[in-house]
Amino acid sequence: MAMLETERRKLWVRAGGRCSLCKRYLLEGGLTSFEVSIGEGAHIVGQLNAPGSPRGLDDLNVGERDLADNILLACSNCHTEIDKARVAEIMTSELLRARKKAHEDEIRHQTGLAADRRTAVLRLHGEVRGAAMNVPADAAAVAVLQSSDRFPLFPTSYDQQGLEIDLRQIPGENPITPAYYDSAFGHR
Repeated sequence: MAMLETERRKLWVRAGGRCSLCKRYLLEGGLTSFEVSIGEGAHIVGQLNAPGSPRGLDDLNVGERDLADNILLACSNCHTEIDKARVAEIMTSELLRARKKAHEDEIRHQTGLAADRRTAVLRLHGEVRGAAMNVPADAAAVAVLQSSDRFPLFPTSYDQQGLEIDLRQIPGENPITPAYYDSAFGHR
């Protein structure tokens, strides 16, 4: 049974286009540097349940052997090497599964580290020179969107309005006293 296109796509995406063993980039030829696919699907448990199939004498159902979970993306050198009888004794299915999982976990983690373009919105409520200042969440969102290439993030709070500091209950703003700043901000 041949590997289905959906399984092939899973394999390539999960591996990030790199050999799961040596980390070689698999979309560029070594001779020409042309963008060509040089990756291969290497079975962890051999495709056939037969003595000649590398790691093929395994309890894994034959119908599951062509699924992405049983195949690791490899360069031709690593694929050829792990399938040699002498190496297959050392590179067991357990070891290959562990290497595949570690590689795919690393790819998922690394590709998830993209620059976060969200900005946590902190809204301050209080009086400025006797006038109440209150910025609604929607106005704060518009301000963030229009002033930068960032997106507003309202961290979860009880009222779903994000982080707020309310200074309206603190006495001493008008006229300004040192006690006001000590109360509002902890200390100077």
